[in-house]
Amino acid sequence: MCEQYTHTLIPYSPTLVPFAGEIQSFMQFVVETGVVPTRAQVQLLTPTDEVRIVTNPFTGRVHELRRKERKVIENCADIERSCESLRDYQIVASGIGVPRTTSLPMTINGPYYLSVTCRVSSTLCSTSHDVSVDATSRGTAPYGTPVDQSSLIGFFANPHTGRCIEVANAGSARFWIEFQFGKFLFPAFDDDSLVIVNPVIVSAAERCFRTSFAQGCFWV
Repeated sequence: MCEQYTHTLIPYSPTLVPFAGEIQSFMQFVVETGVVPTRAQVQLLTPTDEVRIVTNPFTGRVHELRRKERKVIENCADIERSCESLRDYQIVASGIGVPRTTSLPMTINGPYYLSVTCRVSSTLCSTSHDVSVDATSRGTAPYGTPVDQSSLIGFFANPHTGRCIEVANAGSARFWIEFQFGKFLFPAFDDDSLVIVNPVIVSAAERCFRTSFAQGCFWV
């Protein structure tokens, strides 16, 4: 079982980079409709040169984490001017509570932590999280790391069973959206389908960014 689960919306076009104003529109939807619980905090994250190595105490996996500079954005209306000149950044809305608009089918009824992140990269990155039993033979690049060529197929693992899930148009991107939950919280899977994000949210993303999205996951 995973310690922390993240679900992803990945645009069909791996080279898509949205305008900052489009990200602002989507994050305003996320906050105003209560996808993120009450009193959501919005932050701008930009990468630094500092890197630290951490080991997950439950799985033993080693992860390389790049420290990020954080800046609180008091109003969603300020997102566009805060990041319009940046090439690598994340806009994060987070909170603890009971969302008015549920993003994924969760197994908890009480309050919980949820963040929604729009990630933008100047380079193409892997959006696969291939930790299934036969992952080694594929040699898939780790989630979020730079890749030289786009991959049309994304490889993911069911956090309940470890089975490999292949998703078309989900292997790489320069922009994607993350829904991250508090520790030890994960959505219910009826089968190995990753198409579980609330259709209202998917429609809002497609409207704001003018593209279709595949769905993937990442967990540590």
